[in-house]
Amino acid sequence: MHKIDKNIPFPSDMILRNTKAERYPWKQMDVGDSVKIPMREKEDVDKFRNRVCASYRRYGNEQNPMKRFTYRFLKDPDGRIDGLRVWRLHDYDVHE
Repeated sequence: MHKIDKNIPFPSDMILRNTKAERYPWKQMDVGDSVKIPMREKEDVDKFRNRVCASYRRYGNEQNPMKRFTYRFLKDPDGRIDGLRVWRLHDYDVHE
């Protein structure tokens, strides 16, 4: 059994931040803005898409009104997928 401690101060040398959310500029984007997200070298296309889309969905769903995004794959001159372009769409009011 683990004992739960209360009122233990958080270490001052630790930085509190959500690094995944900070990786992408969702918060700074206005409706109509887009951003190119390059794919990492040797990254699986499905994992890449899932990582980026999960990030903007998570951010968008936490906002009120909800922020909406969409994406399209980007290809290099040889036709290989090398990134995504993500657009910020209009907001969705969950109370409508």
